Amino acid sequence: MPEFHQRRQLSALPLDVSHILSVIPPHHRRILLFGPMGVGKSTLASEMAKTLAQQQVCWGLNADPGTPAFGVPGAVSLARWQADSWQVQAHAALCSLDAGRFRLALVTAACALLAACPDQTVLIDTPGVVRGVAGRELLQALVDLLEVDTVLALAALDQAVPLEQELCALPADVYVIHTLNKTMRPGKRARARQRTKQWDAWLANAHEHQLDITGLNLLGTPPPQEETHSWIGRQVALLQGNRTLAMGEVRALADHSLSLQVAGTIQQAQPHRLPRKPFAICPRPTLSRPWRSAVARACTRASVRWM
Repeated sequence: MPEFHQRRQLSALPLDVSHILSVIPPHHRRILLFGPMGVGKSTLASEMAKTLAQQQVCWGLNADPGTPAFGVPGAVSLARWQADSWQVQAHAALCSLDAGRFRLALVTAACALLAACPDQTVLIDTPGVVRGVAGRELLQALVDLLEVDTVLALAALDQAVPLEQELCALPADVYVIHTLNKTMRPGKRARARQRTKQWDAWLANAHEHQLDITGLNLLGTPPPQEETHSWIGRQVALLQGNRTLAMGEVRALADHSLSLQVAGTIQQAQPHRLPRKPFAICPRPTLSRPWRSAVARACTRASVRWM
C-alpha cells in the first residue's frame, strides 16, 4: 500500500532581510520570489542582493516581461548586482508582456540565461501570475527547470497566500513572508508609462538597420505585407540560435525592405550575404504610446513569427 503523508505547513518569516538570509542555507544558490503583482518582490530582491553582494557575486533574473524591475519590457533579463544597482548582462527576447500565456517561452528563456551563472547565487523575480492553470504551471515549471532551492512566497498581510497547496508540494524550501499591504501597486497607466520609459532608454543608443523581408521566414500570424502600416512600431528581437543579439522596433516596411531601429550587436554585412533569419514579430498590449512586439531568429532559413 502506498504511504501518504500529511501536508507540510509553510514556515513564516518576518520581512527582515538579515533574518531571511540567516535562515536560507548558504548552499542554496537559486532563490525564487513568488507573489502577486505589487506585493514587493522586486524591492525585497534588491535589498537581499545589496546584502549578499558584500560577500559574494549575486545575480538577478527578471522573469516578468510586463513589469520588469530591470532590463527590457518583452524580455527576460539577467543582471549582476554592482555599485548598488542591477547591471544588466543579457536578455532573452519574448516579445510579449503576457507571462501567463507565453509561460513556456518564458521558462525556456530563463533556463538559457541561467546557464551563465551555474554555481552562483541567483535571485529570481517572477511575474505576478498567481491564479488558475497558468499560475500553477508557471510556478511548478520555474521551480523544477531552474532547480530552485528556496521559494520566498510573498503575500499582503490581509490576504491569503496564493497557490498555497502548490507551494506545499514543491521540492524546495518554502517560506511565507507577509508584507504590510498592496496599496503601492501601480495602475495600468503607471505601468504603461514605466514600460515606455524603459523602452525609450533602451532605444537611446539604437541605430538604423535594413533587412530584405524576402529573406525572412514569417512565423505565426503576421499582417499582410501590403498593410505596411501594421508593421510600424512593433518590437523586434534579432537572435542567433537561442541568443538575443539585439532588440528594437520596426520603423517602416516599403518595397520588401524592412527598416529597423535596434540596440545591440548586429553582424555588419550586406543583407543578401547574411544567413537567412527567422524573424518573429508579435503583437503586444498598448503602452502609453502604441507599439507592438516582434522577435527574429538567425538561422539557415529566414522566418517571422507572430503571436
